Amino acid sequence: MNHCCKQNIVKDLKQLQLHIFLIGYPVEGECILIFVVDNSVNEVLFSMMIDCYSYNNYNVAHDILNLYNIGTLDYFIWTHPDNDHSVGIEDTLKKYGLKSTTILLPEGVLNGRKLGENATSALNYINSVGIRKQNYQVNRVSVSLPKNRNIFEETIYTDTIAKLDFSFSIIAPNSAIVGKRTTKNKKCKLNDFSIGIIIHFGDLNFVFGGDIENQTIKRIPEYYFDNIGYIKVPHHGSISSDSLIESVSNISNLSKKQIIAATTVFTNSSLPQQIVLDKYKSFCSNIFSTGSGSQNYGYIKTVYNIAETTVELPEIKGNAICIYR
Repeated sequence: MNHCCKQNIVKDLKQLQLHIFLIGYPVEGECILIFVVDNSVNEVLFSMMIDCYSYNNYNVAHDILNLYNIGTLDYFIWTHPDNDHSVGIEDTLKKYGLKSTTILLPEGVLNGRKLGENATSALNYINSVGIRKQNYQVNRVSVSLPKNRNIFEETIYTDTIAKLDFSFSIIAPNSAIVGKRTTKNKKCKLNDFSIGIIIHFGDLNFVFGGDIENQTIKRIPEYYFDNIGYIKVPHHGSISSDSLIESVSNISNLSKKQIIAATTVFTNSSLPQQIVLDKYKSFCSNIFSTGSGSQNYGYIKTVYNIAETTVELPEIKGNAICIYR
């Protein structure tokens, strides 16, 4: 699906920022908040939430959404229905979702498969109010790369003198893998269906790979990984997703000083794996984790100044830690 390109006039492009919050919880759980912010007037021009989780009935993403005065999300992306990406979706959409919210779900994975309690509850809610009553714009996505780039939300930000382009591309799940898993109807990992996206903003690209694994990553053309500024490490830093490291290091034109990687934890599987984090050190300036300490959450806030292609020192809260700098 492609959206028509729209124009958004701002006072000064140098004040345009991308704010990224990677949120995790002590044992498991992942949520990402992304905002395009006009810092000159402290206004959010675009908002996106990727996945959802709450711990001990606490969802720190709601606090951040309230802090940024978000009444309605522009996009909610549910990468895949594993439990650690699926707690609190119904509550979140009731509070922050309206007809203007676009929901993206992975193709194939939700068709007749037995899901956990939280994922089932979320899917039932989206089906009841999103599809039948058309309260949300719901799309199921997969891609047949490199033929179909699936570009969303094309926007030109301009101060009447210069301009910055903003969009994002769906890079997973791969339609060939989805088709094989769906047709054969064999038991498979839900990670095979995970949505992955790349945000393009000005001269920078930002990778949010969900839990995509190597067989999917190897099907993504390497040109997508040019000028990477930020990587949400896929699948919590598992060796099963380390092909991304080779793809990025082969092509990215940015210097090492400009690439930040961040991951959540999945302690029952001892993720992230140190061997994977060590590989990211070869081309990243900073690596962060949401951590697994005694507090109810951890998050990493990263702010990019888009016109100047610079990044501010990330802010860590709760259990979050800096692994490498």
